[in-house]
Amino acid sequence: MEKNNYFIYKKNKKEEPYYLVNQKEKGTMFLYDRLYPNGYFVQNKIYSAVFSVNFQNEKYILRLLRNASLDFRIFNMRNEQGIMDTFFLLYEADSNYEQFDKLSDYVIEELLKEENCFPRLLSLNERIRLIHRGCLLGKEENYLNVMDYIKAFPECKKDFRFDTLSFHETGNEMRADIEGEGYSMAVLGVQNYPEDKNAMERINTRILKNNYITAGIRIFESVSDQTVIHHMKTIYMGLDSHMVKLKKTDSEFYELFYNNTADDKARYTFCGCIALLCAESSTELLEELDQLSEEIRSDGGNLVVYQTGKRSVYENIITAGIDSGYTRTVYTKNLEGMAADSLLESRNSLMDILKENII
Repeated sequence: MEKNNYFIYKKNKKEEPYYLVNQKEKGTMFLYDRLYPNGYFVQNKIYSAVFSVNFQNEKYILRLLRNASLDFRIFNMRNEQGIMDTFFLLYEADSNYEQFDKLSDYVIEELLKEENCFPRLLSLNERIRLIHRGCLLGKEENYLNVMDYIKAFPECKKDFRFDTLSFHETGNEMRADIEGEGYSMAVLGVQNYPEDKNAMERINTRILKNNYITAGIRIFESVSDQTVIHHMKTIYMGLDSHMVKLKKTDSEFYELFYNNTADDKARYTFCGCIALLCAESSTELLEELDQLSEEIRSDGGNLVVYQTGKRSVYENIITAGIDSGYTRTVYTKNLEGMAADSLLESRNSLMDILKENII
């Protein structure tokens, strides 16, 4: 293999061979540190893999994955036929190759239990193509493979750039969108959700099935029971009356609340939705944002168009990324939704997970 300034091929007896992304090379814009031939990607010690899955019974699959206390994302991208392709992204922080490989095998084994599911790990070449496909949203498709990136990365990384970043003031709101070659884009999410779980699902569905949405990610992260219990005891107002209700609706969690020796089953899950809206003009973009905002408000939620860190948020969507900092909602099978704003690190710290007077 010829020498390359951007991707260094590493091979030794202790672990699987991989491509090391040379972050010292000026102008390198690739968001990952290591790329393994089988399709595993590494970014700051966070391993991730993307699977193609048949989501005919999506609710069952989501429940199966949540019960396994996994961190995962459902990634959607509209194809040339205008149909949303769906992928499943698994990731694990502070991991190593052997540990993540076992987790990946376990997930495949569990998903295969679902009839007609057939999960398949995307290879390195396929995931590179998926990333590049996202970078070309709004442009003419130009599929590249991994060797194209290795041999000519300066040429490939041009597609990660955009023409202008514009701001539009509408009423009391300041909205931002990215403009490129004949299209205008906005990165949006939900600022807060209603307490009703069915309304939450309707909001996410409204966003992801909107005809202007070209890509989106739903984020699911497990939260330990003990973390939830700690915050309920320290910041929850009206806890005594709530626990009376909880004894009837979720007796298992009620018993756990007063029994710290019980097994932790991570009943709570962070859930969030973030998407990319693409229109042919800024006027069309703003009109669609206004309409979508009204629809979501009718279900008790609030739409947000990201203004800061917008470029990194966009790149995280199109690369099926694993960055933190999105608005999420905490819910369980038996409790209604509980709104929460949190970073990924909150699960292992004493930062606020639950807010006052949520239910």
